[in-house]
Amino acid sequence: SRRCDDGRTRHTVESAPYMLPNDLTESDRLDAQHYLVRFIFKGNYNVQLDPESPSLRILDVATGTGVWALEMAHEFPKAEIHGVDISAIFPTEIKPPNCHFQLCNILDGLPFPDNHFDFIYQRLLVYALSPAQRRQVNAELLRVLKPEGFLQLVESDGIVYNPGPQMERINQLSLETSLRHGVDPREVQTMKSGLKHSGYINVNSFNIALPVGAWGGKAGSLSLQN
Repeated sequence: SRRCDDGRTRHTVESAPYMLPNDLTESDRLDAQHYLVRFIFKGNYNVQLDPESPSLRILDVATGTGVWALEMAHEFPKAEIHGVDISAIFPTEIKPPNCHFQLCNILDGLPFPDNHFDFIYQRLLVYALSPAQRRQVNAELLRVLKPEGFLQLVESDGIVYNPGPQMERINQLSLETSLRHGVDPREVQTMKSGLKHSGYINVNSFNIALPVGAWGGKAGSLSLQN
C-alpha cells in the first residue's frame, strides 16, 4: 500500500483502476456496506446451496475485509471457503478453520484449478474493472467454476435517481471521474449480455431500487452512511 496526499492508503497494483482506499476507515465502511447489501437481499446469497455437502467449495472474489466469507464459513461449516483480494485487509489468524484468504490480483489469474468451485460470489467491482478487464474476469471465473456451479454478481450503477440540482451534479462528477480512471459504471446495464457472451448459461438478473436517506428506513439510512 502507499499513502496518498489525502492521508489515506491505497493499493499499488498499477493494472487495477480501483480508486478507493484500503485503510481501517475504509474497512469499517466495507463492513457497513456488507450489512446493507445483506439487508437489501435478505441474506448473503440467492442460489440453492447444500449445507450438508462435504465437498462444497465457495469463492469470494474481492473479499475485502472477508466479512461475507466469514459469515459463509459459519453457515456452511463443512464447506471450503476461499476469499481473494488485491489488498490484505482480511483476517490472517482469527478465522474459522474452513475459511482461507490470500492476496491475489484476479487480472493475473486465480490460483485455483479448472472446474473447482460450486459457487462464486463477486460484489461491487464495477468501479474496479475496465470493460475489457470485466470480460477477462468473466472468463477467469468461468474457468474455475464447475459446469453445474453458480456465479452471483452484485453491482450498482452508482446513480442517484430523481436527483435535485446538487445530486445531479454529483452524478455527473462521479461518472466523469470513473471514465477518467478507465471504468464505466453504466456497464452494469449490459452485464447480463456480457455474461452470456462469455459462455455462461441460464443467466438471470433483477434490479433493486435502493433508497438514500432517512425517509427510506433502515436501508435508506445505511445507504446514506455508505
